[in-house]
Amino acid sequence: MKKEKSLEKGPKQTAPTSQTAPTSQMNKQQLVPIDMPILLGAFCVWCAAGLVALDMARVLPSPISPFLLDKAFATPVKFMTVAYLLLAAPISHFLGRVSIDKYKLWQPFRGGTRFIYAQCLGWSFYTMGALLVAWDLSLRVFSTSSCLTCVPGFLIGLALLALIGNAVLIKSLYEFDATDHDAPFESIQMRVRRHIAGCVFATLTATVALSAVLARHPLLAPYLIESTQFGEGGLDLPFCELPFYYTKLVSQPISAVAHLPYVPLGLLAAAHGLSATHRRLLVAQTVLQLWTTAGHVVANPRTILTQEVAILMIAYVATQFVEATSATVPPSLKVRVVAIFALVLCWYLSFGLLSAIVAGLSAIFVGVANGGAAGLCSEISPAAIDALKWSTPAVFAVLLAEVAACDKLLDLAKISWHLPFDVLFWQAYWPLIDAIAIAKPGSVFKLKRTPNGASEGAAATKAE
Repeated sequence: MKKEKSLEKGPKQTAPTSQTAPTSQMNKQQLVPIDMPILLGAFCVWCAAGLVALDMARVLPSPISPFLLDKAFATPVKFMTVAYLLLAAPISHFLGRVSIDKYKLWQPFRGGTRFIYAQCLGWSFYTMGALLVAWDLSLRVFSTSSCLTCVPGFLIGLALLALIGNAVLIKSLYEFDATDHDAPFESIQMRVRRHIAGCVFATLTATVALSAVLARHPLLAPYLIESTQFGEGGLDLPFCELPFYYTKLVSQPISAVAHLPYVPLGLLAAAHGLSATHRRLLVAQTVLQLWTTAGHVVANPRTILTQEVAILMIAYVATQFVEATSATVPPSLKVRVVAIFALVLCWYLSFGLLSAIVAGLSAIFVGVANGGAAGLCSEISPAAIDALKWSTPAVFAVLLAEVAACDKLLDLAKISWHLPFDVLFWQAYWPLIDAIAIAKPGSVFKLKRTPNGASEGAAATKAE
């Protein structure tokens, strides 16, 4: 039987389960006031339901909507429910302090993997809900004409953030592992780092996805870029090249030519000894560039879902790049990549294409630069990391400058000012990624392999 995770203070309490409960459940840390977490959770559900009911009275009116929307009823209900949802997390944290052995109010990276993961996720959701409340209060104090809680959908989003955060924090009390306090800090630091990254991505994805959904409600003011930037038809070409200026057949011919996959097709035709992973990467990149080329041919790339398909294709290319530059590929690789690009897709649907490009490439670059600790991209040499580190901001600085100064540039000359970025990005930056992926071990872009088959980077990480 597993070693008991911690000892209770005071008399032992029996778990609220049957005598046939699994041993793993019986070994979970039991709280002294066993009914307190249940009451906390029940009140959280009740308060969240109250906020949802107030918002639904506006979103989906019903016969009781006038009563629910009456200020004499709605104002105190909103104040009390929000106050409790903000107090529930600190209460549960203090409850752990007074009832669980070795539980401390400040214990970073301690308490076991499951506990740490749950705490990171719960406090992230709770903090974003609290920031929304603080934002609303600041608007009420400094701007009498603004009110976030008056926007349909806001209270539903706030209720979900607070409810999920509090529920995960309450559940984390049962995952606390007191024996983890005796482990060296260095032995769990890398494990915690990976879990925190997962929590951050999960939280951001959930929040941005919720924003994208709520922004599409007909009663909600279009406060997100995507709500107004893209239309059902007509012209929708955000980059700096006048549409149909050179020909009536192709909307942006110069940019389209710059998107074509010259390099990946050339590598597929000329390179020898490519692995199956290398070929999948180059084929996917070819499809990606052809699809984005089509986005500059048609009048409205939204009609062929150019941006959405491009994001999904880049996600697949990223998985192949990691496989090509890693000594060992963990089974969770695809899950991690899907999580990252789910965030990028939701970000695009919320805030538009330009910020999604910057956010997505930044996420990829950070993952490559720091992935060696988790065994990802462990074969990439310092020279390759430096090349990505300097080229990534330089390329996207060109894009930002183009978008920011597009009107003035077109007044200066009616040419394709998007061409410099397209050439740098598709014909220089992507070939750099290709070169890193297909490079031979021991070359300028890849580390040498050790006699046991692992790369020097992976061996160094393992030794540490």
